[in-house]
Amino acid sequence: MSVTDGASVTETPERGSMWYASAPFNSPIRGHHGFASMLGVGATLSACGASPSTLWASLGFEAGSPVRKGGVAHYVIRGEKLVLNKLSVVYDNRFISLENISTVAILGDNGVGKTAFLERIALTNEDNIPTILNTKGSINYENFSVNIDDEEVKCEHAKADRTSVPLAFETHYYDCKGSTKYKVMIIYPYTFRTMVHQPHYGIFVKPNDENMKFNNMIKGLIDGTVIRVVDDFLYENGDNVTYLDNLGRGISNTVKLLWSVYYYKPDILLIDDIETLSLHPKRLQILLKWFTEYIRDNKLKSMLFTTNSDAYVDLAEVDKGAKFLLLQKDNHIVMDREEVLDRLDYEDLRYTALKDEAP
Repeated sequence: MSVTDGASVTETPERGSMWYASAPFNSPIRGHHGFASMLGVGATLSACGASPSTLWASLGFEAGSPVRKGGVAHYVIRGEKLVLNKLSVVYDNRFISLENISTVAILGDNGVGKTAFLERIALTNEDNIPTILNTKGSINYENFSVNIDDEEVKCEHAKADRTSVPLAFETHYYDCKGSTKYKVMIIYPYTFRTMVHQPHYGIFVKPNDENMKFNNMIKGLIDGTVIRVVDDFLYENGDNVTYLDNLGRGISNTVKLLWSVYYYKPDILLIDDIETLSLHPKRLQILLKWFTEYIRDNKLKSMLFTTNSDAYVDLAEVDKGAKFLLLQKDNHIVMDREEVLDRLDYEDLRYTALKDEAP
């Protein structure tokens, strides 16, 4: 049972993805949005004893109101958990476990294994091998396992190399057993390249339906309209039509990242060195807030990123459910948002991560 501000929620797994919820009328947690925020669920909310209703923003006396007894409103909530219940990675005599995760910032010294941590998770999907290989040129991970919401992928060996042999760009060996229902995608923003532009002479291009859906998705992040054309992006704002890359690396990289999220629709997104998006800190904070809301809208299960910047502070400020993983040479530390915020006045976690013992 979870209890917050007088509201209580009890999960009843034997009845499917269902929770029994109740709250006094004066509780700040009210209706679907209150309980959804408390639970991290995307749910259909109905009153006990009533037929399912549409999502409610607050309690009210309209049709389908919750059952009221003794000044308490009672609900039944049906739906799926938005965030991951549990993610654990076992490798090199390490066992790292994270629970109830929406966003995770991973900090640590150079060479401590931040990228390798993400790549092991990415290798739960064999389709990620080309992306990793194009970044690193080779892959060689042995004896690790990844468990995501009780589905385990156990790898004896994942090895791949690029080759210069004509018509044979890569060879790889993937000895992994098990699978996960989640689609995992890894992105390295520092590999984004300026496009080889096709001739364009400032002619307005009408957005197609897919362009409009994408622009609706990124509304509030980018002014103007982004147009996806063959192997490139255009940017239109009023009478101005130009290549997206002309707006600068930060905006261009962000659009390319978000297009990948829009087009491939991953459940779990992994971003290596998020600061290499080259965004101004304020824009990065807006982007992290956007991801938090995107997860809350059940369009993404979780987003993990590595960083050596103060992006972890921005994450702590925008996501109440954020987790922070400090990787050290022979140890690791997991913190929640409250602990990170408590330490901000006197501690920089980037330096805490350099120590090899728990603080």
